[in-house]
Amino acid sequence: MVLTGTMSDGAAGLCALKECGGLTVIQDPADAAYAGMPQAALRRSRPDRIAPLSELPKLLQDLVQQIRGEQRPAPAQMRVEVAIARGEQIGIQDMDSLGSRSTFTCPDCGGVLWEIEKGGLLRYRCHLGHAYTAELVGSAQEDGSRDALSKTLRALRERLLLARRLEGEAVDKGWEDEARYWRQKLEQGEEQFAIVADALQKMHETSARTAED
Repeated sequence: MVLTGTMSDGAAGLCALKECGGLTVIQDPADAAYAGMPQAALRRSRPDRIAPLSELPKLLQDLVQQIRGEQRPAPAQMRVEVAIARGEQIGIQDMDSLGSRSTFTCPDCGGVLWEIEKGGLLRYRCHLGHAYTAELVGSAQEDGSRDALSKTLRALRERLLLARRLEGEAVDKGWEDEARYWRQKLEQGEEQFAIVADALQKMHETSARTAED
């Protein structure tokens, strides 16, 4: 069952259940506080039932009383993914059976991500078990970029503080060449700091506009 939410990761689970003969239910997107996840599930799967939240308790009660339908064996690809999720040792050949190796790295462990496309849903998984939809990879990449810029900005700020201190000491001691060197470093650092700070600010503004839309 897929309820209110964002992103499309719920759609992947729904498709997997359908493959094994499971009965699937989606909350009516028009009734959901966040319609993104139910809408994504509807685009990529044909659910057995669609209902507003108020009708779901009675619907589920009725469904569990029905006679169980035919159970289908899990596809080989799904068995590999279940084994990965359980933490079992999986060979590279097994990973290659899931999909093709992508140029992207896992946001959690930095390993290679395998690209899996099925039922119109693009997913990624690494051999350690981390799994993502394409949307989640994109979101993690954005977070990683923002984090990298923040760390760079902090490093540049510390570099400026040190350069300013060393320039001051050189001036106090009359070391003109060394003072000139650190003054140049200060000018370079201030220019670099301004560039990175501007890029980070624009990234925050863009993210805020996207969230509002």
